Amino acid sequence: MSSQIEEDSKDGSDILQALDEELVTKNLSNLGRTADGTKFSYLNLSIPGLNLSDIACLSKFKELQTLNLSNNNLNDLSVLSELPFLLYLNVSNNKIEKLFDFLPSYNLKEADFSFNRITEIGNLSNFHYLQSLQLNNNQIKRIEGLEYCHRLKNLNLAHNLIKKIEGLENLPLLGLDLRSNQIKKIEGLEPLKYLRFLNLSGNMIKFLHGIPEKHEFLEQIDFENNRIASLSEIEHLTALNLLRDLNLISNPVREAEDYYSAVIFKLPKLVFLDNRKIDSNDKVNAKNLFHPSAEYIASRDHMTNFIFNIIQDHKVRESTLPNIDSPYPILLLCGPEGSGTSHMATRLAKQFPEYFDYVYWLLNFLFLSK
Repeated sequence: MSSQIEEDSKDGSDILQALDEELVTKNLSNLGRTADGTKFSYLNLSIPGLNLSDIACLSKFKELQTLNLSNNNLNDLSVLSELPFLLYLNVSNNKIEKLFDFLPSYNLKEADFSFNRITEIGNLSNFHYLQSLQLNNNQIKRIEGLEYCHRLKNLNLAHNLIKKIEGLENLPLLGLDLRSNQIKKIEGLEPLKYLRFLNLSGNMIKFLHGIPEKHEFLEQIDFENNRIASLSEIEHLTALNLLRDLNLISNPVREAEDYYSAVIFKLPKLVFLDNRKIDSNDKVNAKNLFHPSAEYIASRDHMTNFIFNIIQDHKVRESTLPNIDSPYPILLLCGPEGSGTSHMATRLAKQFPEYFDYVYWLLNFLFLSK
């Protein structure tokens, strides 16, 4: 079995473990051809959660292509310089303070350094084939050193200390995650012409004018838990023709009158709003509320008049009748078609012949006179 190394800790109970060949052999998998195709070897190694602090013996396993060392106690990765064919690396949840403190594998594609103690990205000019980089939950203050990562498609910098969006030039990013940082202003996104997924939740953003109109591929944006307060800010998103998913949960703008319908009306191609799927009724209601058709207006007015006609009191009250001192020379009845004016006029003429003799129409108004 592997050797055990005692190390003092706050509670005095942590036991750090040094990786040995026997432990490596037990956790190898995926038998396949080596990178040069000359022989067969195990290509994957996964040893998470064993409190490892020393992985020096990995220098003997040069054919490894996938390596998972997450949830250990590592702070030195220099031995990974001996793995020239490494493609996928996961060293999340360790105690790493420096990003890539080893000579990189030329073909390294994916690296996960999340939940460590990294304070700066540094120069990644040697990582030409890197496609995915996970750096969330560290202590990074600035985006830098990525200029030569010409194949980087996914970048996760969530839960760091970043205040400004910068250093993203020449990157073919499809996904950018900047959740829970200290960003107040949307900027620096213009070079990201192929961006499809953007997460800026948990920041301090008030305005959306930094979203470039030329982002023709952007389809999902998350602004949850920011400070967006005005519905007018949605106008900055109307040029995003492929935008299908927008999240504005925990923003003051959601308190605006008719918020849900207003956003749907401004962005008619949305499929999801605030993690809720938009159905056809939502879109019809938004259309009728903010830009109703003439037919809808006529239908609504007819319905209103019909309801008023039902609840209208058709009884002629004594207080409305003329008296000897002030007789009515003429009585005018008006109302929409079907409101009962003809019936009322006939009743009045029959019931009060001493006041009304003639009933006639003139320009849609019904007159009664003596």
